[in-house]
Amino acid sequence: MNIRLVIPECKEWNGWYCSESDYIDLRIEILKKAMENNDSSPSIDLVVTSHNFFAFYPQCLVDSQSFIEENIVEKLNENLPNSIRKPLVLGFDLLTSNIKFNPYQTGIDAIVCFLDINNENGYKYSTHIWECWEEKKQCSQACFKDQNQNRIFYFNDKLFGLLSCGDIARYCHSDGQILPRVDIYLDLSHKSLEGWSSQNRIPRKILSDWRKAQLVLCTQQVKNTRQYIRTNQYPYIFTNLQIRIKVISYNLSIDEYILKGIFVDLFNL
Repeated sequence: MNIRLVIPECKEWNGWYCSESDYIDLRIEILKKAMENNDSSPSIDLVVTSHNFFAFYPQCLVDSQSFIEENIVEKLNENLPNSIRKPLVLGFDLLTSNIKFNPYQTGIDAIVCFLDINNENGYKYSTHIWECWEEKKQCSQACFKDQNQNRIFYFNDKLFGLLSCGDIARYCHSDGQILPRVDIYLDLSHKSLEGWSSQNRIPRKILSDWRKAQLVLCTQQVKNTRQYIRTNQYPYIFTNLQIRIKVISYNLSIDEYILKGIFVDLFNL
């Protein structure tokens, strides 16, 4: 199995959020580029975006699964060619300031979802989780544990676990005690993983101390990707396995917009 991570560059930040995530159609163009077949690289089986890849501003409370189906699944099926569609793990935010959408008392309005491919090669909803983390080290373990059934999914004979950005923090899952055991964890992060973040520290505990996975992949949005392109390395891949990776830059010009970032490919998982 080959996995492609999508790491966008962001020009303008609003706190944790990238202003460019408002432009859904432009972000879909990045997905289109990520899913196109490239003869120089092996076929990709699964695409994983950063968090805040999309941002929405609904004006009323929503049913999360219906929202995903109506606003993401339908949009992708309309705009991505049938021939290139790949199973997708994607993170998005609901940013209407005067409404709390997250059904859990503690947790920001952020969702990570897995969209599989149906028999007609169209996208279909598979599962999703709400983020349980909130600022100032608040995180509901009840929220985390309650979603563990939705957190995991099988794909290509591997068991995956979903984490929404701050959910990886140790106090969200009681030092791994309520963290399900899987093969691969995917932690989709909003902003650059700089400094002493949980995404730097906790993956090694998941692997070696708690033995809850063999591989932890953290995605993010970044200020620039030059260092990753120059070194052909992406530091937020945590594993004790020998894995071959490739860093590929993308640069798309659409109308007056320039979309930059990298794809990080992991092979033969």
